[in-house]
Amino acid sequence: MGRLFDDLNQALKEKDETAFISHFNGTAKDEQRKVFRNLVKVPFSVARFQPLREAAAAGYEDIVFVHQIEGADVVPVYEQYTWKLNFDYKSEYPFSVSEVRESDAPWTGLDATYYPAPWDVYDDMTVVKQGRIVVVSDKRYARSTQRYAPYIFRAGAEDVSFWDRKGPADVSVTKGAMVILEPNRKIYNRFFSRGGENDSLEAGSTVSVPAYESKSTERLQFGSRVIMDSSLSRFTSSTWRDGVQRISRHEIAHAMLAHFSPPATWLAEGFAEYMELRGDSSAAQADASSLNGYSFRGLPPSGGKDFYSDDARERAGNYTLSRLAVQYMAEKYGDEKALRFVGLFYADPANEEKLYVTLFGLEEGSFWSQWASWVRSEHPGIGSW
Repeated sequence: MGRLFDDLNQALKEKDETAFISHFNGTAKDEQRKVFRNLVKVPFSVARFQPLREAAAAGYEDIVFVHQIEGADVVPVYEQYTWKLNFDYKSEYPFSVSEVRESDAPWTGLDATYYPAPWDVYDDMTVVKQGRIVVVSDKRYARSTQRYAPYIFRAGAEDVSFWDRKGPADVSVTKGAMVILEPNRKIYNRFFSRGGENDSLEAGSTVSVPAYESKSTERLQFGSRVIMDSSLSRFTSSTWRDGVQRISRHEIAHAMLAHFSPPATWLAEGFAEYMELRGDSSAAQADASSLNGYSFRGLPPSGGKDFYSDDARERAGNYTLSRLAVQYMAEKYGDEKALRFVGLFYADPANEEKLYVTLFGLEEGSFWSQWASWVRSEHPGIGSW
Protein backbone atom coordinates (compact mmCIF):
# COMPACT_ATOMS: atom_id res chain seq x y z
CA MET A 1 0.00 0.00 0.00
CA GLY A 2 2.85 2.35 0.77
CA ARG A 3 4.00 2.21 -2.82
CA LEU A 4 0.75 3.81 -4.02
CA PHE A 5 1.28 6.88 -1.86
CA ASP A 6 5.01 7.05 -2.55
CA ASP A 7 4.36 7.09 -6.29
CA LEU A 8 1.48 9.58 -6.05
CA ASN A 9 3.54 11.98 -3.96
CA GLN A 10 6.56 11.66 -6.22
CA ALA A 11 4.39 12.40 -9.26
CA LEU A 12 2.96 15.46 -7.52
CA LYS A 13 6.43 16.66 -6.57
CA GLU A 14 7.67 16.23 -10.13
CA LYS A 15 4.46 17.69 -11.59
CA ASP A 16 4.03 14.53 -13.64
CA GLU A 17 0.33 14.46 -14.49
CA THR A 18 0.42 11.19 -16.40
CA ALA A 19 2.07 9.35 -13.52
CA PHE A 20 -0.29 10.89 -10.98
CA ILE A 21 -3.59 10.07 -12.67
CA SER A 22 -2.44 6.58 -13.66
CA HIS A 23 -3.37 5.50 -10.13
CA PHE A 24 -7.03 6.54 -10.55
CA ASN A 25 -9.75 4.97 -12.63
CA GLY A 26 -13.39 5.55 -13.49
CA THR A 27 -14.82 8.99 -12.71
CA ALA A 28 -12.04 9.57 -10.19
CA LYS A 29 -9.48 9.80 -13.02
CA ASP A 30 -10.97 12.94 -14.60
CA GLU A 31 -11.78 14.50 -11.22
CA GLN A 32 -8.25 14.03 -9.93
CA ARG A 33 -6.75 15.31 -13.16
CA LYS A 34 -8.40 18.66 -12.38
CA VAL A 35 -7.26 18.49 -8.74
CA PHE A 36 -3.69 17.74 -9.83
CA ARG A 37 -3.64 20.69 -12.25
CA ASN A 38 -4.80 22.98 -9.45
CA LEU A 39 -2.38 21.60 -6.88
CA VAL A 40 0.70 22.16 -9.01
CA LYS A 41 -0.13 25.89 -9.17
CA VAL A 42 0.10 26.28 -5.40
CA PRO A 43 3.54 27.04 -3.90
CA PHE A 44 3.63 24.14 -1.44
CA SER A 45 6.70 23.43 0.66
CA VAL A 46 5.00 20.19 1.81
CA ALA A 47 2.41 18.26 -0.22
CA ARG A 48 1.72 14.58 0.36
CA PHE A 49 -1.17 12.12 0.51
CA GLN A 50 -1.09 9.46 3.19
CA PRO A 51 -3.50 7.07 4.92
CA LEU A 52 -4.97 8.40 8.12
CA ARG A 53 -4.31 5.02 9.65
CA GLU A 54 -2.54 1.98 8.23
CA ALA A 55 -4.55 0.83 5.21
CA ALA A 56 -4.00 -2.90 4.79
CA ALA A 57 -6.68 -3.97 2.35
CA ALA A 58 -9.02 -2.85 -0.41
CA GLY A 59 -12.08 -0.81 0.56
CA TYR A 60 -12.95 2.67 1.72
CA GLU A 61 -10.05 4.29 3.54
CA ASP A 62 -9.59 7.66 5.21
CA ILE A 63 -6.82 9.65 3.53
CA VAL A 64 -5.25 12.97 4.47
CA PHE A 65 -3.61 15.51 2.22
CA VAL A 66 -0.87 16.98 4.39
CA HIS A 67 0.25 20.33 3.00
CA GLN A 68 2.06 23.53 3.84
CA ILE A 69 1.84 26.63 1.65
CA GLU A 70 5.25 28.25 1.50
CA GLY A 71 5.29 31.46 3.51
CA ALA A 72 1.61 31.31 4.43
CA ASP A 73 1.61 28.26 6.73
CA VAL A 74 3.93 27.87 9.71
CA VAL A 75 3.43 24.09 9.88
CA PRO A 76 1.91 21.38 7.66
CA VAL A 77 -1.89 21.24 7.93
CA TYR A 78 -4.37 18.69 6.62
CA GLU A 79 -7.48 17.94 4.59
CA GLN A 80 -9.30 14.63 4.97
CA TYR A 81 -10.81 12.48 2.20
CA THR A 82 -12.27 9.01 1.80
CA TRP A 83 -10.83 6.97 -1.08
CA LYS A 84 -12.15 3.75 -2.54
CA LEU A 85 -9.08 1.53 -2.93
CA ASN A 86 -9.30 -1.36 -5.37
CA PHE A 87 -7.10 -4.42 -5.43
CA ASP A 88 -6.36 -6.35 -8.60
CA TYR A 89 -3.97 -9.25 -8.05
CA LYS A 90 -3.54 -9.66 -11.84
CA SER A 91 -2.16 -6.17 -12.23
CA GLU A 92 1.50 -5.29 -11.99
CA TYR A 93 0.36 -2.41 -9.80
CA PRO A 94 -2.32 -3.97 -7.57
CA PHE A 95 -3.90 -0.89 -5.97
CA SER A 96 -5.86 1.89 -7.69
CA VAL A 97 -8.39 4.50 -6.59
CA SER A 98 -11.88 4.53 -8.09
CA GLU A 99 -13.63 7.08 -5.87
CA VAL A 100 -12.61 10.21 -3.97
CA ARG A 101 -15.14 11.90 -1.69
CA GLU A 102 -15.55 13.78 1.54
CA SER A 103 -15.20 11.70 4.68
CA ASP A 104 -18.40 11.14 6.63
CA ALA A 105 -16.79 12.53 9.79
CA PRO A 106 -13.37 13.65 10.97
CA TRP A 107 -11.17 10.93 12.35
CA THR A 108 -10.56 10.79 16.11
CA GLY A 109 -8.40 13.66 17.25
CA LEU A 110 -9.18 15.91 14.29
CA ASP A 111 -11.63 18.81 14.44
CA ALA A 112 -13.11 18.62 10.94
CA THR A 113 -12.33 17.21 7.52
CA TYR A 114 -11.55 20.69 6.12
CA TYR A 115 -12.90 19.47 2.79
CA PRO A 116 -13.36 20.88 0.21
CA ALA A 117 -10.46 23.20 -0.47
CA PRO A 118 -10.42 25.35 -3.63
CA TRP A 119 -8.36 22.78 -5.52
CA ASP A 120 -11.17 20.23 -5.04
CA VAL A 121 -13.87 22.63 -6.26
CA TYR A 122 -12.54 24.56 -9.23
CA ASP A 123 -12.13 23.07 -12.68
CA ASP A 124 -9.27 25.50 -13.20
CA MET A 125 -7.82 27.67 -10.45
CA THR A 126 -6.05 31.03 -10.49
CA VAL A 127 -3.25 31.50 -7.95
CA VAL A 128 -1.52 34.81 -7.16
CA LYS A 129 1.11 35.04 -4.41
CA GLN A 130 3.07 37.84 -2.80
CA GLY A 131 4.96 37.51 0.45
CA ARG A 132 2.95 35.49 2.96
CA ILE A 133 -0.42 35.88 1.20
CA VAL A 134 -1.75 33.55 -1.51
CA VAL A 135 -4.94 34.59 -3.34
CA VAL A 136 -6.92 31.97 -5.26
CA SER A 137 -10.15 31.91 -7.25
CA ASP A 138 -11.89 30.13 -10.09
CA LYS A 139 -9.97 30.94 -13.27
CA ARG A 140 -13.15 32.44 -14.71
CA TYR A 141 -12.47 35.37 -12.40
CA ALA A 142 -8.74 35.56 -13.09
CA ARG A 143 -8.83 39.12 -14.41
CA SER A 144 -10.67 40.51 -11.38
CA THR A 145 -8.53 38.43 -9.01
CA GLN A 146 -5.38 39.96 -10.49
CA ARG A 147 -6.97 43.38 -10.03
CA TYR A 148 -7.93 42.79 -6.38
CA ALA A 149 -4.79 40.94 -5.28
CA PRO A 150 -2.48 43.98 -4.78
CA TYR A 151 -4.96 45.51 -2.33
CA ILE A 152 -5.23 42.24 -0.41
CA PHE A 153 -1.44 41.98 -0.26
CA ARG A 154 -1.20 45.58 0.95
CA ALA A 155 -3.81 44.98 3.65
CA GLY A 156 -1.93 41.93 4.93
CA ALA A 157 1.37 43.80 5.01
CA GLU A 158 -0.24 46.73 6.87
CA ASP A 159 -1.81 44.49 9.51
CA VAL A 160 1.43 42.64 10.17
CA SER A 161 3.52 45.82 10.19
CA PHE A 162 1.17 47.48 12.68
CA TRP A 163 1.25 44.47 15.00
CA ASP A 164 5.04 44.21 14.73
CA ARG A 165 5.36 47.88 15.75
CA LYS A 166 2.62 48.11 18.36
CA GLY A 167 1.60 44.60 19.39
CA PRO A 168 2.98 42.53 22.28
CA ALA A 169 6.10 40.60 21.28
CA ASP A 170 5.23 37.76 23.64
CA VAL A 171 1.97 36.91 21.80
CA SER A 172 2.57 34.98 18.59
CA VAL A 173 0.43 35.86 15.59
CA THR A 174 -0.09 34.22 12.22
CA LYS A 175 1.41 36.42 9.51
CA GLY A 176 0.26 34.57 6.40
CA ALA A 177 -2.95 33.25 4.87
CA MET A 178 -4.60 31.75 1.83
CA VAL A 179 -7.40 34.04 0.63
CA ILE A 180 -10.21 32.65 -1.54
CA LEU A 181 -12.34 35.01 -3.61
CA GLU A 182 -15.68 33.41 -4.44
CA PRO A 183 -18.84 35.20 -5.72
CA ASN A 184 -21.11 32.14 -5.74
CA ARG A 185 -22.61 31.85 -2.28
CA LYS A 186 -23.31 28.12 -2.56
CA ILE A 187 -19.64 27.45 -3.26
CA TYR A 188 -18.47 30.03 -0.71
CA ASN A 189 -20.42 28.29 2.05
CA ARG A 190 -18.99 24.84 1.31
CA PHE A 191 -15.30 25.54 1.82
CA PHE A 192 -13.39 23.83 4.65
CA SER A 193 -16.32 21.93 6.21
CA ARG A 194 -18.29 25.12 6.94
CA GLY A 195 -21.53 23.20 6.47
CA GLY A 196 -23.16 25.13 3.67
CA GLU A 197 -25.40 27.28 5.88
CA ASN A 198 -25.83 30.76 4.49
CA ASP A 199 -25.46 33.94 6.53
CA SER A 200 -26.51 36.58 4.02
CA LEU A 201 -24.92 39.36 6.10
CA GLU A 202 -21.51 37.70 6.21
CA ALA A 203 -18.99 39.26 3.84
CA GLY A 204 -16.01 37.13 4.77
CA SER A 205 -14.92 34.32 7.06
CA THR A 206 -11.66 33.06 8.51
CA VAL A 207 -10.97 29.37 9.18
CA SER A 208 -8.01 27.96 11.11
CA VAL A 209 -6.86 24.60 9.74
CA PRO A 210 -4.88 22.74 12.42
CA ALA A 211 -1.51 21.12 12.04
CA TYR A 212 -1.32 17.43 11.26
CA GLU A 213 0.91 15.74 13.85
CA SER A 214 3.35 18.61 13.87
CA LYS A 215 6.64 18.04 15.69
CA SER A 216 7.54 21.70 15.46
CA THR A 217 8.21 23.67 18.62
CA GLU A 218 6.55 26.68 17.01
CA ARG A 219 3.55 27.80 19.06
CA LEU A 220 1.49 28.53 15.96
CA GLN A 221 0.04 25.17 14.95
CA PHE A 222 -2.51 26.34 12.37
CA GLY A 223 -2.86 27.58 8.82
CA SER A 224 -5.24 30.46 8.11
CA ARG A 225 -7.81 30.31 5.30
CA VAL A 226 -9.83 33.43 4.48
CA ILE A 227 -12.95 33.29 2.29
CA MET A 228 -14.41 36.52 0.90
CA ASP A 229 -17.60 37.01 -1.11
CA SER A 230 -16.37 38.88 -4.19
CA SER A 231 -19.90 39.52 -5.47
CA LEU A 232 -20.51 42.21 -2.83
CA SER A 233 -20.21 45.95 -3.31
CA ARG A 234 -16.84 45.99 -1.55
CA PHE A 235 -15.52 44.40 -4.74
CA THR A 236 -17.88 45.78 -7.38
CA SER A 237 -18.61 49.45 -6.54
CA SER A 238 -16.72 52.46 -7.85
CA THR A 239 -14.87 52.58 -4.51
CA TRP A 240 -13.80 48.92 -4.73
CA ARG A 241 -10.15 49.67 -3.96
CA ASP A 242 -11.05 50.91 -0.49
CA GLY A 243 -13.63 48.16 -0.11
CA VAL A 244 -11.22 45.34 -0.95
CA GLN A 245 -8.51 46.75 1.27
CA ARG A 246 -10.89 47.25 4.18
CA ILE A 247 -12.39 43.76 4.19
CA SER A 248 -8.91 42.30 3.72
CA ARG A 249 -7.56 44.18 6.72
CA HIS A 250 -10.53 42.93 8.73
CA GLU A 251 -10.25 39.26 7.77
CA ILE A 252 -6.46 39.10 7.91
CA ALA A 253 -6.66 40.63 11.40
CA HIS A 254 -8.94 37.72 12.34
CA ALA A 255 -6.42 35.34 10.78
CA MET A 256 -3.56 36.75 12.85
CA LEU A 257 -5.18 35.53 16.08
CA ALA A 258 -7.32 32.71 14.73
CA HIS A 259 -5.10 30.05 16.32
CA PHE A 260 -6.60 31.09 19.66
CA SER A 261 -10.23 30.45 20.55
CA PRO A 262 -11.91 33.89 20.52
CA PRO A 263 -12.36 34.79 24.21
CA ALA A 264 -15.29 37.12 23.48
CA THR A 265 -17.18 38.02 20.31
CA TRP A 266 -16.89 41.75 20.94
CA LEU A 267 -13.12 41.46 21.23
CA ALA A 268 -12.74 39.37 18.06
CA GLU A 269 -14.89 41.63 15.91
CA GLY A 270 -13.82 44.81 17.67
CA PHE A 271 -10.16 44.13 17.00
CA ALA A 272 -10.82 43.23 13.35
CA GLU A 273 -12.98 46.35 12.86
CA TYR A 274 -10.35 48.52 14.53
CA MET A 275 -7.66 47.13 12.23
CA GLU A 276 -9.96 47.68 9.25
CA LEU A 277 -10.74 51.34 9.98
CA ARG A 278 -7.69 52.59 11.88
CA GLY A 279 -6.27 55.75 10.34
CA ASP A 280 -9.44 56.47 8.36
CA SER A 281 -11.46 58.84 10.53
CA SER A 282 -14.04 59.66 7.83
CA ALA A 283 -14.82 55.98 7.22
CA ALA A 284 -14.97 55.35 10.97
CA GLN A 285 -17.37 58.27 11.42
CA ALA A 286 -19.60 57.02 8.60
CA ASP A 287 -19.53 53.56 10.14
CA ALA A 288 -20.66 54.98 13.48
CA SER A 289 -23.97 56.10 11.94
CA SER A 290 -25.16 52.55 12.66
CA LEU A 291 -25.34 53.53 16.34
CA ASN A 292 -28.18 56.00 15.85
CA GLY A 293 -31.03 54.55 17.88
CA TYR A 294 -28.99 51.50 18.93
CA SER A 295 -30.18 50.08 22.27
CA PHE A 296 -27.01 50.67 24.29
CA ARG A 297 -26.64 48.82 27.59
CA GLY A 298 -23.36 50.47 28.57
CA LEU A 299 -21.38 47.26 27.86
CA PRO A 300 -20.00 45.60 24.73
CA PRO A 301 -22.53 43.44 22.85
CA SER A 302 -22.95 39.84 23.96
CA GLY A 303 -22.00 36.97 21.66
CA GLY A 304 -23.85 34.31 19.72
CA LYS A 305 -27.06 35.00 17.82
CA ASP A 306 -27.58 38.28 19.67
CA PHE A 307 -24.34 39.63 18.23
CA TYR A 308 -24.74 38.17 14.72
CA SER A 309 -28.30 39.37 14.42
CA ASP A 310 -30.26 38.73 11.22
CA ASP A 311 -31.15 42.41 11.29
CA ALA A 312 -28.47 44.22 9.28
CA ARG A 313 -28.75 47.48 11.22
CA GLU A 314 -28.52 45.79 14.59
CA ARG A 315 -25.52 43.69 13.55
CA ALA A 316 -23.75 46.75 12.16
CA GLY A 317 -24.28 48.48 15.50
CA ASN A 318 -22.82 45.50 17.35
CA TYR A 319 -19.72 45.59 15.16
CA THR A 320 -19.31 49.33 15.56
CA LEU A 321 -19.72 49.28 19.33
CA SER A 322 -17.15 46.49 19.56
CA ARG A 323 -14.71 48.53 17.50
CA LEU A 324 -15.25 51.49 19.79
CA ALA A 325 -14.22 49.38 22.77
CA VAL A 326 -10.80 48.78 21.20
CA GLN A 327 -10.63 52.31 19.81
CA TYR A 328 -11.26 53.76 23.28
CA MET A 329 -8.38 51.72 24.68
CA ALA A 330 -6.11 52.96 21.89
CA GLU A 331 -7.11 56.63 22.17
CA LYS A 332 -6.96 56.81 25.96
CA TYR A 333 -4.05 54.47 26.72
CA GLY A 334 -2.20 54.09 23.41
CA ASP A 335 -2.10 51.43 20.70
CA GLU A 336 0.52 49.40 22.55
CA LYS A 337 -1.71 48.88 25.59
CA ALA A 338 -4.79 48.29 23.44
CA LEU A 339 -3.08 45.58 21.41
CA ARG A 340 -1.52 44.12 24.53
CA PHE A 341 -5.00 43.80 26.02
CA VAL A 342 -6.23 42.12 22.82
CA GLY A 343 -3.28 39.74 22.59
CA LEU A 344 -3.19 38.74 26.25
CA PHE A 345 -6.96 38.35 26.46
CA TYR A 346 -6.83 36.00 23.46
CA ALA A 347 -3.87 34.08 24.87
CA ASP A 348 -5.35 33.63 28.37
CA PRO A 349 -9.03 34.61 28.77
CA ALA A 350 -8.90 33.71 32.48
CA ASN A 351 -6.75 36.79 33.08
CA GLU A 352 -9.30 39.29 31.73
CA GLU A 353 -10.08 40.95 35.09
CA LYS A 354 -6.38 41.42 35.86
CA LEU A 355 -5.74 43.05 32.50
CA TYR A 356 -7.95 46.04 33.26
CA VAL A 357 -5.98 46.71 36.43
CA THR A 358 -2.47 46.05 35.12
CA LEU A 359 -2.93 47.87 31.79
CA PHE A 360 -5.47 50.60 32.57
CA GLY A 361 -5.26 50.98 36.34
CA LEU A 362 -8.99 50.40 36.78
CA GLU A 363 -11.26 47.66 37.99
CA GLU A 364 -13.25 46.08 35.17
CA GLY A 365 -16.53 47.77 36.11
CA SER A 366 -14.93 51.21 36.33
CA PHE A 367 -13.28 50.80 32.96
CA TRP A 368 -16.56 49.96 31.21
CA SER A 369 -18.41 52.73 33.00
CA GLN A 370 -15.90 55.29 31.74
CA TRP A 371 -16.03 53.77 28.27
CA ALA A 372 -19.85 53.99 28.18
CA SER A 373 -19.68 57.69 29.08
CA TRP A 374 -17.16 58.24 26.29
CA VAL A 375 -19.36 56.43 23.77
CA ARG A 376 -22.38 58.55 24.67
CA SER A 377 -20.36 61.76 24.42
CA GLU A 378 -18.81 60.79 21.08
CA HIS A 379 -22.07 59.48 19.61
CA PRO A 380 -25.01 61.36 21.13
CA GLY A 381 -27.46 59.71 18.72
CA ILE A 382 -27.03 56.35 20.44
CA GLY A 383 -30.15 55.06 22.17
CA SER A 384 -30.60 53.72 25.70
CA TRP A 385 -31.46 50.18 26.78
